[in-house]
Amino acid sequence: MIMTLRGLVYGLLSLSSLFAFTSAQYAFTTPDPTVFDFDGVNDITQDDVVEFAWVLNSTLQETVSGDPIIDDNGDISLWLTSYHGLDFTSCLAASVNSESGGTWAWRVSLTDEEIDDGGGQFVYRLKPPVASTDEPYDEDLPEAPSRGFRILKQSDPSPTSSTPAPTSSSLPPTSVAPTTTPTDTTTDANDSSSGGGGGGGLSPGAKGGIGAGVAVGGIILIGGAFFLWRHYKGRPQHLPPAAAAQPLPLPQTAGMGAFPPVPPSELSALPSELDSGDSNRFIAELGPSEKRV
Repeated sequence: MIMTLRGLVYGLLSLSSLFAFTSAQYAFTTPDPTVFDFDGVNDITQDDVVEFAWVLNSTLQETVSGDPIIDDNGDISLWLTSYHGLDFTSCLAASVNSESGGTWAWRVSLTDEEIDDGGGQFVYRLKPPVASTDEPYDEDLPEAPSRGFRILKQSDPSPTSSTPAPTSSSLPPTSVAPTTTPTDTTTDANDSSSGGGGGGGLSPGAKGGIGAGVAVGGIILIGGAFFLWRHYKGRPQHLPPAAAAQPLPLPQTAGMGAFPPVPPSELSALPSELDSGDSNRFIAELGPSEKRV
C-alpha cells in the first residue's frame, strides 16, 4: 500500500513537471511553440541573422520550476544551449529588459564543430540576469526554455531543395549521341545519288508510288474486313431443331394388368334346354293330359 501511494505521488509530480515544462515553452512566440520540437518551421542556418521573441514579463512568468526569473529591474539573461545535456552553452545577452516581453536578433556564428557538439539541436533559455556573457551557465537557476530547433550548417544541403535535373555532363557516355562532321566524300556521294545516272537510291517518283500503293492497299484491307463483317452480320442465324415431343405417360393404377379379364363364353356353346331323360321329349314340354304341378 505504501509503495502504491509513493508511486502515485511520483507520477503526479512527474505529470506536473511535464505540464510546467510545456507551459514554460509558451513563454516564447518564436520559435513557434505550437509545433513539435525540431519541426522544420523553426530551423535556422549557420551565419544567418535570426530573431527570436518571448512574451514573459513581470506579470506572466511561465517557468519550469514556477520561480520568477525577472529581477527587480525587470531584466533577464538570454542563453543558447544544446538541447540534450550542456555540451554547448552560450550567453547571448547578460541583461535584457523583459517587463513587457521582447525580441532579440543575433547572427548564428557557431562553427561546424560547435554545431556538431550540440548534435545540431539547440534551445533558447530565459534565465535571471548575470554580470557578463562570460559567466558560466548555471543549470540550478530557474528558466523558461523554448521549443527545440535545429541549426543547419552552410555546407549541409537544404532539406527543402529539389533534386537538380541531370545535365549533359552528368549523363553516362553511352547516352551522348556522337557528332558527325560532313566531309567532301559525303558531299560527293550525296551529289552522285541525287543525279540522274544509275544511282542506287530510289527516285522521288518511285518513293511516291510505293507510298500510294501502301495507302491504297490499307484502304482495300479495311474495306474487305468491313464487307466480311457486314456479310456475317446479315446471314440468318439457324436455330437448332426442336426436340421431338415425347408422349405423356399414361396414369398407372396399382395391380392393373396383372390379371387380364376372362373373355365371355360363347352363348351358343351353352345348352338352351335341359335333358328330360326321354330322347323324344324335352323336359320343358308338357303332354296334353299332363298337369302342371
